[in-house]
Amino acid sequence: WQAPFPSWRTRKPLSKLQLSSVANARILIRILVPVCYCPRSLLALIVMSTSDGIDQCAASRKRAAELHEALFVQPKMEDCPICCLPISCGVTEATYKTCCGKTICDGCIVAMTNEMATEIGCSFCRASIHCSNKEWFKRIDTRIKHNDGDAHIMLGWAHHNGFQGLVPNKKKAFEHWLKGSELGATEGHNVVAMAYFEGRGVQKNEERAFRYMELAALGGDAISRHNLAAYELRERNSLERSLKHFMIAAASGLDNSLDTIKNLVMTGRVSKDGYETALRAHKDAIDAITSDQRKSAVASSQFASERPPIRYV
Repeated sequence: WQAPFPSWRTRKPLSKLQLSSVANARILIRILVPVCYCPRSLLALIVMSTSDGIDQCAASRKRAAELHEALFVQPKMEDCPICCLPISCGVTEATYKTCCGKTICDGCIVAMTNEMATEIGCSFCRASIHCSNKEWFKRIDTRIKHNDGDAHIMLGWAHHNGFQGLVPNKKKAFEHWLKGSELGATEGHNVVAMAYFEGRGVQKNEERAFRYMELAALGGDAISRHNLAAYELRERNSLERSLKHFMIAAASGLDNSLDTIKNLVMTGRVSKDGYETALRAHKDAIDAITSDQRKSAVASSQFASERPPIRYV
């Protein structure tokens, strides 16, 4: 017996579905002689061998359709646990607290500090914000035991930048970022995407970066949404999909996306009506997430050294 496709070993690697089809074909050929006098049995075997592949293709198409539908829905913003104003991920300045695991907008932190005329501790749980490296790691370990993805992100940045007495280690940082992403942290999806895109702690892989950008966009990260739109426009030349992403990011309050839509209007690729729609949505988002406290926090340099720089692809 010889293989039905003599040159199949020299071809490109086959997918799991193709390998399954080839294996089924081999089985059919081996039992072809015994059943050659029974056409009905042969037909039944062929149907059984192809049904699994058809089901897999249908399931893949269904998942792709569900992802496409969810990807272009305006995500809901989470609220600050103190002022209850929306926090637009990637737009609103906010700080993750290792003591209680809460993400608090910087406006509330600055306002409470100014009101008490001294740093009283965490704005939510009142734990001391000044702690030793040992105490900081103890807090992080506690949050990690509770499967807190944001704690892994913080620990990853500590390894990346050499904070808390650690030696800079990008590979170790990527491992924690990936773990945070697996636990569902939106910031984890964003950081892993940029790590794959830039090759920080892992080999560069733009296709994987694209997939993690999609996950971050689904989680409501406006910067990842903007990067995803830019990637769609530059690499795939898909104006329709990229414009949808830019519109959603602009509706989350991201200025860069609104400016990009304006540039597309000036080059004649987008209508003025589209820009007007984006402008109104952007204004509504800014009005919803802006307060006097948050404006004073942006003007303050208190958090400048604590937050990693924002990167756009």
